[in-house]
Amino acid sequence: MIESWVDVDDCVCAATIEDDDGEQLHLSVEPLPDGGWDWTVWRSQVESRYGTAASRTTAMAAAEAAAAGIGNEGRGR
Repeated sequence: MIESWVDVDDCVCAATIEDDDGEQLHLSVEPLPDGGWDWTVWRSQVESRYGTAASRTTAMAAAEAAAAGIGNEGRGR
């Protein structure tokens, strides 16, 4: 689903993808101050998902899964 994540400042990761309708979804993953990682996916203020994960890799996978969910909501998939 994600062609590539971009590292920003060697800690924040970001990606932008297009869903089946050609609309963009934005994904970001960043470290939390006390450990763990925060992930966020959004298309708009109404369509967003977020959470935390123990590792950067797990956070990226969670963001990708959430993006797939936003991209398919309301389409009977």
